Order: sequence, then C-alpha cells, then structure tokens
Amino acid sequence: MCEAADTAAASDRIAILSRGLERAEEALSNDSRDAAAHFAVVCNLGKRTQLRRPALGFIGILKDVARVRREIDDTLVLAPNYAAALAAKGQMLTELPHCLGGDMEEGRRLLRLAVTLAPDDSRMRSMLAGSLESEAER
Repeated sequence: MCEAADTAAASDRIAILSRGLERAEEALSNDSRDAAAHFAVVCNLGKRTQLRRPALGFIGILKDVARVRREIDDTLVLAPNYAAALAAKGQMLTELPHCLGGDMEEGRRLLRLAVTLAPDDSRMRSMLAGSLESEAER
C-alpha cells in the first residue's frame, strides 16, 4: 500500500497510507520479529507523516517521527542489510535538523551502503544523489 500511494490521487494518499499502516501494525501484532512488517510501518507512517507535515507543522509530527525512527532501528536490528531500511534511515538522517537527531554524514553513509546492497534500485540512487545535491547547494 505504501508504494501504491505514490501513484494514487493526492486526495487519496493519506487514506491509503493509513490503511497500509493498519495492516502493518496487524502484521506486527502477529509477529513482532518480522522485519518486513516493521519496515511497512516505516514506509506507510513515514510517507503519511510527510504528507501531514504542512497541516500539522513540525511540532505536530514529532511523535510520528520518533516512531518511524524506532521502527527503522527495529527493522535493522532484525535485518541489518535491509537495503530499503538503510536508505530510509539515511534519507531521514539527511533531512532531519541536527537538533532532532539529523546527521548528514551518517545519512549519506547509510545511503551509500543501501546503493551498494541494491545497485539496481533507482530510488536509492536518487536519494543519495539528492543528499549530495543538497550539500552542494549549501
């Protein structure tokens, strides 16, 4: 559902991501050691949080950001070489302000590792390129 939201009408995305989050949470309740279920929470909640940020502001989404961070870490404990989770954590670290745990250097390291693990994934390469472009703009 997380990926389906990317191509859905903008007006439907939050509802699709909310349903995806519910399903991911059901999967977690069935097996808390399921790395894919943890990552499904990351994907659905992370995208929903990004969409809700303009309406809620940064303070309004802090709780969701904290949960996304925990779920990414849980995913990587269970599956340390899960390329999509490494890329998601890397992107988050490059986008968060330093005062909220952002770390540009560590984020780029994780993005590079994700690209190494999944060299054919254009989304991961794009995330890495975006993080390098943002540095060039500074």
